[in-house]
Amino acid sequence: MKVVALLTVYNEELYLRRCLEHLREQGVETYIIDNESTDRTAEIARAFLNRGVIAVETLPRRGMFELEVILRREEELAAELGGDWYMHYDADEIRQAPDPHRTLVEGIQAADRAGYTAINFDEFVFLPTSLDESCERRDYVEAMRYYYFFSPSPLQRLNAWKNLGRPVDLHSSGGHHVAFEGLRVYPEPFILRHYMVLSYEHAVRKYCERVYSKREIAEQGWHRARAGRSPEQIGLPDRRLLKEVSSDGAWDRSDQWTVHPIFHGGHRVERPAVAVQPVSPCLSPAPFVVGVYRSGTTLLRLMLDSHPELAMPPETRVVPTLIERCGVAANPRECFLETLTSHRVWGDFRISAEVLRSRLAQSPNFDVGHGLRAFYRLYAERFGKARWGDKTPIYVMSMDAIAGILPEARFIHLIRDGRDVAASVRHVWFAQGTIEDVARRWTETIVEARRQAATLPYYLEIRYEDLILHPEKTLKIICEFLDLPWNPVMLDYHEVAEERLGEMNRDLTEVDGTLVVTAAERLAPHRLTSRPPDAGRIGRWQTDLSSSERHTFEVAAGSMLRELGYARG
Repeated sequence: MKVVALLTVYNEELYLRRCLEHLREQGVETYIIDNESTDRTAEIARAFLNRGVIAVETLPRRGMFELEVILRREEELAAELGGDWYMHYDADEIRQAPDPHRTLVEGIQAADRAGYTAINFDEFVFLPTSLDESCERRDYVEAMRYYYFFSPSPLQRLNAWKNLGRPVDLHSSGGHHVAFEGLRVYPEPFILRHYMVLSYEHAVRKYCERVYSKREIAEQGWHRARAGRSPEQIGLPDRRLLKEVSSDGAWDRSDQWTVHPIFHGGHRVERPAVAVQPVSPCLSPAPFVVGVYRSGTTLLRLMLDSHPELAMPPETRVVPTLIERCGVAANPRECFLETLTSHRVWGDFRISAEVLRSRLAQSPNFDVGHGLRAFYRLYAERFGKARWGDKTPIYVMSMDAIAGILPEARFIHLIRDGRDVAASVRHVWFAQGTIEDVARRWTETIVEARRQAATLPYYLEIRYEDLILHPEKTLKIICEFLDLPWNPVMLDYHEVAEERLGEMNRDLTEVDGTLVVTAAERLAPHRLTSRPPDAGRIGRWQTDLSSSERHTFEVAAGSMLRELGYARG
């Protein structure tokens, strides 16, 4: 069987020799596309001609990284080279069969004999774990021992396929998922060891100096996590949170990571010289649950609120206004009290304005941060709890401002398939706009959240689908992020959901008495939270949206759907 790796390279001299040696040992032939490297990459590639490498061609770079051009060229080669199987391959990867005693080709032969035509790879990412660790001049496969399981979608790297003599589509998914007529996925994933960078300095060179196609960023939504990185935005994970390579060839999938810590903030990131306000040891981490409406934020709020240490109030909605208005007021304390207690949601919290006034008076050097802590603590005291948090989805647009006054804030961004959001939001009282409007807001919100996340010290993305399908595993990740001890009572949130939501059983009115929304309308969107997680809520868009609505959404938000790994309809 002839298995061919289609390998495009640009300045990969740190990886290429080790990569090609591995492919040759595994029985795989390699076709190299050199994207006009300026280091020794082309020289190393040519040294392997007739020693595992079929050919080396040059693809013009045109001054930038153009992924679509590369992938379309690989599609052409897959129709020309006469291989039995192909793999879209990167130089910083080491791929293996699931059985450590088989070569990669032997594993592919087994899948082929069983009648399958495509193979998915589970991705295990290796990174340095300190700023002074470097494997640039070492055998990085031997030297780098710690990894995390990267799994933002069920089929993360479906990019090995059988040649059926038919055209394949690699470019639509950015190379992550091959598509062709007759695709049948082998049920057991293979192994992909991904060595993203070999040192902090290498990360800066690789991701801060590379020029990406602006068209691909704007139209396909690719490269957003990588483009425009500055050295201060590159982070490395804490070794204590990683798994160590096992001598028996087993891989630990117990903790799924959905974002790469090198690009995104959070408890999993060690950052060099990031200027953030220090957090006092007496301030416990405070969760702020954010995201697009109808993404499961109320569900997560109730789960967290069920913890015996943590109280999560109904949506506060007023924090950005307090920051903007009271931070510059002549009397910030009075401004804070008046703005908060006159807001239409104030009655939800069942706190006396006079009690709040008394508590605010205890801060001799008052600022908005002091005021918010006083308010949240009063709310938590109602339930005899020591810690507090917030669940207001729209704060996803104000995370940087909130972090500036509450350094203890840790943001949990809940993301749900936008088509399910569109199917759900039409049934709530605040529904507005067309399907295209929902798609645009969903995309823009996620883009803005990730832009702010680049400078936040604590930010974690969680998938709604993971919260529904794997609630315990997902909640344990969140508890770790919050330095909150795990408590299984969180899984029983639905037993007290109706009681907790009762705080919202009141009409909302403006100051002049104008009705905004009735109590029944406020409670209706949350009726399902009184039941255990329902997997049937996932993928409802396939039946609840018409074919034209699905098409409209996917045209408007297709790039973000692909980036997040949500399959097209």
